[in-house]
Parts: sequence; structure tokens; C-alpha cells
Amino acid sequence: MIIGRGVSYCATCDRNLYKDCTIVVVCDSIEKELEVDYLANLAKTVYYFPLFKDSKIKNDNVIVVNDKIKEIQGDGHVERLILKTDKVLDIDGIFFLKQSVSPSALLK
Repeated sequence: MIIGRGVSYCATCDRNLYKDCTIVVVCDSIEKELEVDYLANLAKTVYYFPLFKDSKIKNDNVIVVNDKIKEIQGDGHVERLILKTDKVLDIDGIFFLKQSVSPSALLK
């Protein structure tokens, strides 16, 4: 899958593309959960994969998934997610919300 075909890295930039849709959010830090809430306020359903313990998400339309992603499938656009347990989730998009290093930390 390529960016722009259902794979996103910015909740602020791409949130409106998923109004009333079913999405997956993979998040690696509790600080990014504000963005998960932000997405949940517009999406129909959010399958949430926190990559840490003690998630604080409590939205009614957020389903916390304690499984691993095996594969993202679709014909030119994200359509489904296959989990390690072989469960299939029909989705419209996936967000990867991960910590990053600022450019100023990399360059003097």
C-alpha cells in the first residue's frame, strides 16, 4: 500500500477523508492518544492498536484490539486488515501515529 490510498500518518491532515468511515489506528505512545480521540470524533468505528500498556481511550466507537497486524490488503486502496489470528477487519483506511525525531535534533 502507498500513502494516499488509505494509509495515513497525520490525523490533522487526513481526518476529514474518513468521516463516517471505519479506520484502524496504530499508536506507539500515550501522548498520541489525543490524535486517536480526534479521529474517533469523526470516524464511524476505530479499531485501535496501542503499542504500549495503559491506554486511556474510552470512546464508545473505539475498539481496542490486542492482536498483531499480519497484512494490509486492498485493490489500489486499503480495504481490509488481516490479523495474526487470521481475523479479517473490513476498513476504509489506516493511520500510523508514531513518535518521530524533529529535524532540529538530527541537524545542528
